[in-house]
Amino acid sequence: MSVLIVALGGFFLVGLGDNGSDAEPVSRVSEPAVAEAPEATAETAEENNGDRNGGQAAEREAAERKAAEREAEEREAAERKAAEREAAEREAEEQAAAEEAAEEEAEVPVPNSEEMSLTVPKMGRYSDPIYNTESEEALHQGAIKLPSTGFPWQEGANTYIAAHVYGYEGTGSWQQFAALPNMTYGDRIYLTDANGTSYEYEVTEVMTVMPTDTWVTAPEAGRDMISLQTCVGPGWSERLVVRADKVDTISA
Repeated sequence: MSVLIVALGGFFLVGLGDNGSDAEPVSRVSEPAVAEAPEATAETAEENNGDRNGGQAAEREAAERKAAEREAEEREAAERKAAEREAAEREAEEQAAAEEAAEEEAEVPVPNSEEMSLTVPKMGRYSDPIYNTESEEALHQGAIKLPSTGFPWQEGANTYIAAHVYGYEGTGSWQQFAALPNMTYGDRIYLTDANGTSYEYEVTEVMTVMPTDTWVTAPEAGRDMISLQTCVGPGWSERLVVRADKVDTISA
């Protein structure tokens, strides 16, 4: 018996020789071996999930941080714009007020005479004449304005007026400033010039000083004032001073 082996490609044909057998030839296929991938363990899967979740959390945190930064920047920009707008509005209001005050000052004519009259409703005094002099004789007749101080139509003036508490009966000084100690904050004082222009003041200060405290007669920056003075204390040794700031000017 002889064996015939024919190699054809990847197949080996094996047959019997001349023994007359009807057996079918056997075909065998040899396939190359393929290495199997290792099965994923639970630890490996958990690690992969952890890495993926960690990456997503980091991305979310980064996005939230950027959103917060953007929101803060937008808020700062809005606050800055609001502050700039408020400053501009305030400046415009101040400018308008200054212009209005300047117009009012320009509209008030300066009188040709220094004559004035004083009205203090709280004290029951109406249209008392004011003399622009330091004369003691004039003081016996009524209230005087210190000539060294300004007039109500002058900007930044401290119009300083003095009068007796009791004075002299039968004259304009009689009990002229007897009620001055009753004056308090918010009370009104009025001066009227020769043109009939009325200047309204509101009491803002009440103080007692000594005769040597001449600083009370001086003007103060940014204020238009009137000061009323009379004698108080033991032996009339002290001076009561009531100060009021101008709140309105009413032209005749």
